[in-house]
Amino acid sequence: MASESYSFKLKSHPGKLLVDHLQNVGTLSRQTISEKVLNMDDADLLTDAAYIIGITHDLAKGTSFFQEYINEKDEKRKKSLKARENTHHGLLSAFFTYAAMKDYLSWSRRSGGLADYLPIISFLAVKRHHGNLSNALDEISEVHAEREKILKTAEEQINSMDLVEIKEILSLLLTGEMSDLKIDVDTINHYILNGVSNDIGRRDKRFIRSLGSKGDLYPYFVTQFLYSALLDADKTDAGLDGVNLKRLDLAEDLVDRYRDAHHFSTNLENINSLRNQIYEEAMESVKS
Repeated sequence: MASESYSFKLKSHPGKLLVDHLQNVGTLSRQTISEKVLNMDDADLLTDAAYIIGITHDLAKGTSFFQEYINEKDEKRKKSLKARENTHHGLLSAFFTYAAMKDYLSWSRRSGGLADYLPIISFLAVKRHHGNLSNALDEISEVHAEREKILKTAEEQINSMDLVEIKEILSLLLTGEMSDLKIDVDTINHYILNGVSNDIGRRDKRFIRSLGSKGDLYPYFVTQFLYSALLDADKTDAGLDGVNLKRLDLAEDLVDRYRDAHHFSTNLENINSLRNQIYEEAMESVKS
């Protein structure tokens, strides 16, 4: 149980506490899934999974390396800190999400079907939540191939992590039906350093290959669904401070009309030449 008097201090973004960001992203992700009319037996499992992913996707921001970076005022030094491998939080957070999802599935006694590939789907979504989803087998192979380097960085990060606050955060966010769910941070960290890379690099690799041979697209769409829910929630909370903007009814030729009005196709001076090149490349990508 989280202490009511505990004073959270870890940040996820400038001016935003990590605990608030994780709670908001978890809530928004779960809301996105729950609002859809899903014709599937495991809709409740998918909703819970979205919440687990949301509240764990940035846990590795609790390292001293990331906190030093996020609190740095000097832009030149901040850029240097951001480039350090131990400042990055995506992979370690993904390992934690993978392990937390396993704990959730064991606690909820769910197995078979969707439950079998939720851990690896969750890992891939969190690992790539600042970029684009890549080929699953390539991602898994990279973890296995770079195992020693990855574990060395993970150990540095874990040793620098504010474990007291991370435990308080999880205790606070695992409420309601999940109040009995125990996600033991120390056990998970031990698993990350001693077993998770082998499980992902071997067992999950075989599992992903078996899915490919079956030609089953269901795991693909579930992956895209959870990944999209996470990205939308993350960007909504981080960039819009939780405000949901209403969609505007934009004309499909709006960009072309703007380009014509500003003579982009004929006036290629200065930056307009680059803008025109980007436009042409984007249109070619859409067509192909």
